[in-house]
Amino acid sequence: MIRLTIDLRPMPTTNMEMSIYNPKTKRNMVVKTQDARNWMKRAEAILEVQKMQLKLHTIEGPVAMSMDVWRGMNAGDLGNFYKGVEDALQKSQIVR
Repeated sequence: MIRLTIDLRPMPTTNMEMSIYNPKTKRNMVVKTQDARNWMKRAEAILEVQKMQLKLHTIEGPVAMSMDVWRGMNAGDLGNFYKGVEDALQKSQIVR
C-alpha cells in the first residue's frame, strides 16, 4: 500500500470551473477558476515531492483509493472532492 498526503483544503468540483463568454466564437466556454489552478499546482508539487521520496513509478492498471477529508461543515457531496485528487494524481503521473 502506498500512502500519499495532500495536506490542502479540499477543492470541490463545484468551485473548479466557471463559464465565460468568448466574443470570437459568440459562445460560453468553461475554464478552470484561478483557485482551482492554484490548488492543482500546489497539490502536484506536494505529490511530486512524495513521489521522489518514495521513488515511485507511474502506476498503470487498477488502483484503489481512499481519502480522509476534513470538512468544516457537514454539507455538500463528499464525492465531489475525489475529482480534484484524481486529477492531481494523474497530472503528477503517479497513476495513469
